[in-house]
Amino acid sequence: MDVEQQEQRKIDEVQEKLANYPSLSRPFRRLLFEGPLNLLVPSEAEEEAEEEETPLEFYFFLFNDIVLYARQSDDFPDKYEFVGQMQIRDLDVTSDKASELVFQIHVRSVDTSYRLQTATPEDREEWLSHIRAAIQNAMVHRVFGLSLDKHMSTEPETGRQIPFFMEKCFEFVEKHGVDKEGIFRASGSRVEQLNQMESINQGYGITLDDKTDPHMVASLLKAYVRELPEPLPTFDLVESFSQCCGSTDENERIEEIRSVVNQFPPLNRALFIRLMKCLAKVALNEPTNKMSAQNLSIVIAPSLIRSPTETNYPKTGFEPITFTIKNFFKIYPEESE
Repeated sequence: MDVEQQEQRKIDEVQEKLANYPSLSRPFRRLLFEGPLNLLVPSEAEEEAEEEETPLEFYFFLFNDIVLYARQSDDFPDKYEFVGQMQIRDLDVTSDKASELVFQIHVRSVDTSYRLQTATPEDREEWLSHIRAAIQNAMVHRVFGLSLDKHMSTEPETGRQIPFFMEKCFEFVEKHGVDKEGIFRASGSRVEQLNQMESINQGYGITLDDKTDPHMVASLLKAYVRELPEPLPTFDLVESFSQCCGSTDENERIEEIRSVVNQFPPLNRALFIRLMKCLAKVALNEPTNKMSAQNLSIVIAPSLIRSPTETNYPKTGFEPITFTIKNFFKIYPEESE
């Protein structure tokens, strides 16, 4: 049995233990460590003079991309019931100076910390070593949250203007998702989305097949655009873009849109046009999917019209996106197929 088969066997064994978890199998995934840990929660006993903590026992599985935690099944002593998971790249870990058995995990995306207790000081050091190594390795690879130009500089195919996995997502939605009610508004499986994001971040790409939920793929598209450090119109042009379409004449509006979009950096412009094309195809199927150009604009605008300082932005900007989606093939007739 080679190394890959050995690693897959470990994954399969965990899958057997976690009967209620979706498929763990990913090309990049490796089991690094596992074992019981106590989650320390504040005691609710009012008579306690000093703050006490109640230990709740969980079983943790540490992979190179995620941490899963579960409770022992009441019905089957050799199985566990999945409770939750955390993304490795979303974690910070520190030791507790007051106790040689305790360490703390901080989940940055939700600004929440968890205090975990081991059985021995040696166990704590082993957990800390494995988690820190996993975090450090996870930060080597990155796609989501990376600037578009830096991401594209890592694409193996030179000359490409659209990230390869994004083009696959666009094509998948156009083939399998345009007739799905609420596409781009409804979310697919959050667990599957996070797994796909990690696969992409690790450099293994995206896996799409007949069983893949189009809603999850649409959510991936939105997530990539949303997590770009700078919106596609760029911070310099976002105000100009959000305020164009001031004319009541359709042809003048078309020229306004083209003029501003042509000022986008080449990669931003290419991805923006490809995104609008996909949304335009979705809007053409509004009778089936219930997603009009306006509905799609409401969903996608917060990812496109962003301010580096205002958290409640955009106050305007929906109309140019709505107009672009509704009139895409008039604005860009060269994109007609």
